Amino acid sequence: ESKTSTIASRNGGKLLKNKNSEILKLNSKGSPLIVGLTGKLKKLETNYLHIDIGNLVYEVYISFRTFEELKLCACSEITLFIYHSITERTQKLFGFLSESEREFFLLLRSLSGIGELTALRILSFLSIQELIQIVKYGDSRRLEKIPKIKGKTSEKILFEIKQNLKKFEAFFEGAPKVPQTEKNFDL
Repeated sequence: ESKTSTIASRNGGKLLKNKNSEILKLNSKGSPLIVGLTGKLKKLETNYLHIDIGNLVYEVYISFRTFEELKLCACSEITLFIYHSITERTQKLFGFLSESEREFFLLLRSLSGIGELTALRILSFLSIQELIQIVKYGDSRRLEKIPKIKGKTSEKILFEIKQNLKKFEAFFEGAPKVPQTEKNFDL
C-alpha cells in the first residue's frame, strides 16, 4: 500500500495525503509542501500551537483570531489550512481555520514590504472589510493599534494596499462575509 494517495489536482500541482494526515503539495521542483494538517491540538498559545498528527508534532504560527476560536472549541481534532514558508535559513508553518483566511494572508503577504509576521498581525485584528475601510479613509491611527505596526510601517501598509485596492475588493467580493458579533475584534 502506498504511503501517500493523490487527493486532488489544482493549478498543475498534485495534492497528496499521507498516512500522517499531512496534505502535501508538490512544488515545481517536485518537493512536497505542507498545505494542510489534521490532528490533535497539543498546545495552544496566543501566536502558535502544536498539532499532533500521529507520530509527528508540528509547531504552527496562528493569528489571534484563530487562537480565540480554538480556545473556545472543545474539539478533539482540528484541521488547519497551512502556508508553508521555506527560506534559506528556516521553515515555518502558518495555520488558518479556513481557506479564505489563508488566501487573505497570502494576499497581504504578496504586497511589497509586508512580511509573514506583519500579515499575520493584520489578520489577527482586522477583517478584509475593516482593512478596506481603513485604507479608503486613510485611517493609519486605527492600523497603528495593531501591536508592532507604527509610524512608517502603517504608512507603508496603507500605501501598498491602496495601490492594490482592486485586488482586495475583488477578494472581499468573493470571500464569505463575517457576521458582526462580539467575536469580532474591534480596535
